[in-house]
Amino acid sequence: MKTTIRTVELLEGTDIVFHPNDFIRNPLLYNTTQIGHVVCGEKHSVSRNGYSSFGIYSVTEGTVKLTTKNGAFYAEKGDLLFFDQSEKHLVENGGTIPYEADFAYIFGPNVKEFFEIFYEKFGYVAHDFTPPSMKSVWKEIVRACRENCEDIYLTSSLLYGVLTEILKFCGKNEDVTDISAAISFVTENYDKVFTLDELAGSVSMDKYYLIRQFRARTGYTPKEYQNELRLNKAEKLLKTGNLSVTEIAKETGFTDIRSFLALFKKRYGVSPSVYLKKLNPDK
Repeated sequence: MKTTIRTVELLEGTDIVFHPNDFIRNPLLYNTTQIGHVVCGEKHSVSRNGYSSFGIYSVTEGTVKLTTKNGAFYAEKGDLLFFDQSEKHLVENGGTIPYEADFAYIFGPNVKEFFEIFYEKFGYVAHDFTPPSMKSVWKEIVRACRENCEDIYLTSSLLYGVLTEILKFCGKNEDVTDISAAISFVTENYDKVFTLDELAGSVSMDKYYLIRQFRARTGYTPKEYQNELRLNKAEKLLKTGNLSVTEIAKETGFTDIRSFLALFKKRYGVSPSVYLKKLNPDK
């Protein structure tokens, strides 16, 4: 079932062309149900589910927030947002100032496959990427529609060009998606408690994609990497001899002393107290 819930706050500068949902559904051509440029206030939001089109937002100002079953994702100026409208989702202002974006809801042959390749690479957001042709393509299609002389074949060709630019960017470099931000987040917050969802949200990635990329880069899942950092710090604190084992566990972020003891023994082969005695045999 198709559902749409809107809170509308479109500001001056918005220019949208609307098409009926069944508009020119030629299975061999690409077209849009909506396309244009939006300027959205803080309260503007659109929630949809069950649609066959795919949303593409090229953010030119502010922040767009996308919420799906996988969490919340943020696209800022210069970022590209790509999402499946058949799944329940919410698009809203993710900041405190109006956001602007060139956008389109696209349908056509293999758009789903284009999206899946994009999603596998970036999740929903590709940072610092806007297809070079996007703004000119959007303006050309909007102009044609305004003049009521839309050439559906030209529109299809233009939209396909944008999709292939996105595809080209996806295949440009196997390491385009930089996981460094996630690694830095864990490193800087190793002694704090945070969920996988919070980590994924901080870098605008799907959490399952994040785990795969994190492991590929470090050899560990985010949680395993965090524990490795905690154990490294715990070993250093043990060597100073200034804190008790319980204090060290707390200092390094372990909320459960038993987990700390088990992980320490697994890594070093002995308990922290035995390890400490080996460091200071005369004590």
